[in-house]
Amino acid sequence: ADWVGREWPSERYAGLAATLTNDGPLAGGRVVVLGDEKDKDAGHTIRLAMPRNRTSELPGRLSRVQALAVLERAALYLGGDSVWTQLAVAAGAPVVAAYGPSDDTVRGPWGGVVVRGPRSVDEFRKIDPGLNQAILHMNEVPADRMLKAAKKVLAERS
Repeated sequence: ADWVGREWPSERYAGLAATLTNDGPLAGGRVVVLGDEKDKDAGHTIRLAMPRNRTSELPGRLSRVQALAVLERAALYLGGDSVWTQLAVAAGAPVVAAYGPSDDTVRGPWGGVVVRGPRSVDEFRKIDPGLNQAILHMNEVPADRMLKAAKKVLAERS
């Protein structure tokens, strides 16, 4: 994400990845972490939650074209309001995306599943009119709803 208000906590991504690939529907699967240079800390957090031999930590290491090639093979993509989510859609990956202050009817992943917290975009604009304050809006998106959506998407594709 290009702003802290759109970033879902990396610890939650790590928990989802571990749950899905340890004994979940993607048991034994690999986790590939994509992103820009600024996403390296988040990538590191996710990698530390996973077995080393099943995680590729690639923030800042791939071009967008290379990322598309990786995403074309993805069984599932978990992300937020970012260019990486849009690349996953373009690559045809099944997408589950966490959205908070962004209007998913405008910026959402076409054909993907959006998981929102309890607030509407209008409610976010009341507390953060310019949508630019250093408020962790995404903390309101529950991990259990992301997990439920991911499992549903995977079940529908099998």
